[in-house]
Amino acid sequence: MKKLFVSLTVVFFALFLLLVSGCDNTPGAPKEELVLLKLVPGEAAGIFCVNVERAAALEITKDWLDSYKKDMEKPKEDKLFENYRDFADNTGIELGRDIRAVSAAFFGKTPIAVDMKAAKDIDMVVLFDLDYDKNKILTVLKEKLLGKKIEYKEETYKDAVVLKIKEGENKEAALSFVNDKTIALGKPGRVKQVIDLSLGEGGSILDQAKIKPFLESAEIGSLISFAFIIPEELKKVHDVARMFSADLTKAEIVFGLADHRGSTWLGEFQLVSPNAEGNAQIASVLNTLLSAAALASPEVGELIGAINISSSADALKLTFSVSDELAKKLQEKALGKKPGLVPPPEK
Repeated sequence: MKKLFVSLTVVFFALFLLLVSGCDNTPGAPKEELVLLKLVPGEAAGIFCVNVERAAALEITKDWLDSYKKDMEKPKEDKLFENYRDFADNTGIELGRDIRAVSAAFFGKTPIAVDMKAAKDIDMVVLFDLDYDKNKILTVLKEKLLGKKIEYKEETYKDAVVLKIKEGENKEAALSFVNDKTIALGKPGRVKQVIDLSLGEGGSILDQAKIKPFLESAEIGSLISFAFIIPEELKKVHDVARMFSADLTKAEIVFGLADHRGSTWLGEFQLVSPNAEGNAQIASVLNTLLSAAALASPEVGELIGAINISSSADALKLTFSVSDELAKKLQEKALGKKPGLVPPPEK
């Protein structure tokens, strides 16, 4: 039981802060609108958005990119590019500069319900808001993929170029240059829906009654935001470690966001469920577990003090407000720079 809930709370936040601590405190200005959401088909059951432009300002992102560039220098079998510069020159895309946002939309079974063994069969489409050179990307695909036993077919759908790609027994995927700022990648049918929406045909996720209010409540420009409809197969009473039950019979939506403002990391996660008794029970158990976990170390205690779990007649809510100073402490502990939870690596 402790493993389950501490993973969902303390460990989640510790890892989150490990990744994002030490950011640049002057991120790019938030957008006036979430452009990509207008291109997400209306029947989507879930959406996950990342403001890449702001993420690129994080020191951890810069460190990861430097590490990735070094990794691309290593000799590997079936490499598509000799190194990062070869990739950037051939595709015309500079990571950390040209990509502004990414949104992944899920249909049918979302990641919160799917068997991870069947993850490759998830019905989804990924949208990229970026600056790119279509001709360079087409040239790279033709030159690099044709020699890799990957089937490649180019077609036009309503004046938009659609590339269909299939490798071995894997299901066919499609990539399309929807407009001069958007690329879509996913199942062919979903990619074509995105093209339709770009032409003003069909309804987007912003027209969907169930999920629209939560997308609109998310603050524009948040670093990360998401919303998922709870699938019917999860709407039941779940027995947790034979110690208590979690009543999700009336659960409707789970949504949240995480952001950085000034010198503080802020976040909110909500499970929308019109079940006052069930929500109160879950909140009580989680708070009890967090109180016990707070004894692990001063830093963990401080982190847990920054997390608030509450319930109402309509929802279970988790919020956090963590300073950069605490984030740095947790990062140092996790990396073994101080004695604590995680020992330093052996030399």
